[in-house]
Amino acid sequence: MPKIIEFVGPRGVGKSFIYKKLMSRLSKNKAIASASKFYPKRTDADFLSAEFIIFYSRYLFDKKLYPKKNGYIFSKNNPEFVSTCWNLLSKNKTKDHNGIDSRFRIAKNLYSYHAKYQTIIDADDNRICITDELLLHTIVQLIEGVNIKDIERFSNKVPLPELVVYLEAPHHIIFERIKKRKTILSHRGMNDCQLNSSIESQMKAYQILIENIKKRGAKILKIDATHDLNKNIKMIINTLKKNNY
Repeated sequence: MPKIIEFVGPRGVGKSFIYKKLMSRLSKNKAIASASKFYPKRTDADFLSAEFIIFYSRYLFDKKLYPKKNGYIFSKNNPEFVSTCWNLLSKNKTKDHNGIDSRFRIAKNLYSYHAKYQTIIDADDNRICITDELLLHTIVQLIEGVNIKDIERFSNKVPLPELVVYLEAPHHIIFERIKKRKTILSHRGMNDCQLNSSIESQMKAYQILIENIKKRGAKILKIDATHDLNKNIKMIINTLKKNNY
């Protein structure tokens, strides 16, 4: 079963940017791969099916290619965690900042992350899987504001990765980065006051999450996302070597 290394941190902290640079640097390392490398390969018979045409089209446009049925398998294997997620979603996310019920959208995202995780751990592959978003990331989709008990419930049930790379940055840096981005659906339509409140909540939620999973034995590597990119990548690679990944 692959060992998973997950990047986490508030939206806008720079996870995807550092992750992509790291994976580019590790491209020749045959012991490490991104999450998509663990998705099932297609057989020759698949080339004749309409399903494969859809599959390959999604591949060309870099869409998620893991079997959706694995979300069901994950639910079967992790009933307490799934129940916790559903309870938090029902309790905290009735409407978003625009007054729109976002529970169906979030539930769909959760199911996709669960399917992705199950696909990775079921892979007959001994490589290290490094991913920029997986189960820990879903905490910010489930909790509105900072409710310590709700974060503890999530932290106590979530399946843990082998290593967590936790990216941090000052509030004002994250604010400036998000303001420049147009693609973050969860922040679309927010005024500055709402955005500041959302960033503060996410930062606090991740801090509590990291503290709690550390108590469960999770290995945490903290990265200051404002530091030099090459130094941060070197720190991550050195940690991988130190832990024999």
